Amino acid sequence: MPDLNELRTQIDKLDATIMNALNERFALMSDIKAVKANLNKNTTDPNRETVVLNRANAYDFSASIQAVYQRIIEVSKDLQR
Repeated sequence: MPDLNELRTQIDKLDATIMNALNERFALMSDIKAVKANLNKNTTDPNRETVVLNRANAYDFSASIQAVYQRIIEVSKDLQR
């Protein structure tokens, strides 16, 4: 059986990767906002959201990943406003 501290260390490493990726993703929102403004596009793009959410289907925990990504999409849209 794995050691709890070892498992938590693995989680901490994954969390750092996820948080860094989210930080990069959210940093792109100002650029996305500017491009959408130039193209006179809405903040919300239901087709794009569907594409992103459907990518979760490739993973074992797809429903959980979709739930997380729904929130990520909400925050991303807030950053574009």
